[in-house]
Amino acid sequence: MAGRRKVEPVMLGFSDGAMAAADDTDAFTCKLGGQALWLDTTSEIPSQATTAICQQCKAAMILLVQAYVPLNDSAYDRVLYVWACNRRECSGKAGAARAVRGHLLNRDYAMKLIRSARATKPQPSALGSGLFGSGGSGKIDFGSVWKTEACESKQENSKPMFSGPLFGGNASSISFGNKEQEPKQPEPTDELAEDLEALEIAAPGLPREEWAMETALVPAQYLAIDEEVLETAAIADKYAFEIQQAEESLNDGPSTGKHSDGSGGGEEWSGERYERSVRPQGTDAAFEQFTDIASQNPEQVIRYQFGGTPLFYSFQDHTAQLLNPSSTSPSIDYDDDDDDAEEAVRTQLRKYSTDKLPRCPHCNGKRVFECQLMPAILTVLPLSTHVPKQDTVSEEGGSKEQSGGKWMQALDLGVEFGTMMVFSCENDCHGGKTGTQYLGSGGSSMGRYAAAAYYEECVLVQLESMQV
Repeated sequence: MAGRRKVEPVMLGFSDGAMAAADDTDAFTCKLGGQALWLDTTSEIPSQATTAICQQCKAAMILLVQAYVPLNDSAYDRVLYVWACNRRECSGKAGAARAVRGHLLNRDYAMKLIRSARATKPQPSALGSGLFGSGGSGKIDFGSVWKTEACESKQENSKPMFSGPLFGGNASSISFGNKEQEPKQPEPTDELAEDLEALEIAAPGLPREEWAMETALVPAQYLAIDEEVLETAAIADKYAFEIQQAEESLNDGPSTGKHSDGSGGGEEWSGERYERSVRPQGTDAAFEQFTDIASQNPEQVIRYQFGGTPLFYSFQDHTAQLLNPSSTSPSIDYDDDDDDAEEAVRTQLRKYSTDKLPRCPHCNGKRVFECQLMPAILTVLPLSTHVPKQDTVSEEGGSKEQSGGKWMQALDLGVEFGTMMVFSCENDCHGGKTGTQYLGSGGSSMGRYAAAAYYEECVLVQLESMQV
């Protein structure tokens, strides 16, 4: 569709070893763990209490990923932050994981986009656009590089779920970790909706409130990026029947939790986090697809495809009900030499809808898939050694570890999930503004948008211990 982004290939992230302290100072470096690095030193930043404190247990959450993920048609340098509570009992619960999208205006790149829009904008004829030259303003609209109808028609009149940028700032083809212009420092469901509405909103102009030293830190690691390449024929052939069964199951109601072909057996496959001799109870077609695709690159810790499709861990849980994954036909017909075969497999296996997710509160745009964290990150990061200490109770005058469920918590190995998905504003808006027109036509007019701004996005978790 004209004016919309091309869906790029899936990019995979892998741990590339411990990060040197000297490198862990750049907000535009992709990394795992470490401390959150903000886009400038003066703009208001997210509230630590509402961003990195678990809303279940009130413990400090751990930064799992900070990634520089600019979009080629955006005037902003863009960074994604993902936190999660490191207590297993909180995994998958509301407020136990957060994702924040950070924006910092890149003036040089903004001017490049404005010049490009000006060059491609049709010029009015000498006679104007109206009859006999009337009705034409003659003014060139530098316009939006891209917009959506939802944003254009609703951004003026709609009442957002909450107003203003969530955190600070005077708001306004994917390269994951790279961009043509290097970054420069500046001169729903009710439960999910309630979770987002609970955020405290900082008023513009307040003094910046720095975070206290983060107590839940794991050493930072470099995040290396590579494009995913799949053996598409094997996947499509193997799952043609499972795809059909998954669609029929969704149409008939909730799954019984039994495997679609009736088998209870399992098969081993490579990868530390994926080695299983027996499939977990509740195995479904999604898990089969997840394991086969993930096993081709078993060390992947993140999958990134802005506007793309997630790889579901299950078709049976609450997250699947929200996103309603399904397929459009029972099989995939393609030639082995077809260049589009891989994308056909991706699309076929993971159709989904975000209609039930809260819309962007600033531009009313839909949320779209941006990335997902994979189970391998749970072994790459030393999470088990950074689990918050459990409470103790006094019993018969002595202090002992709590029994029962609390005793089990003492064995906590940290956060657990099958996959953690992040869904962001489809427009990548800046406080409701999109495109380049509002920036003006010169660098001097961009000053009001120079401050960094941060926006909360949606996180959905599918647990490894699937419910039956």
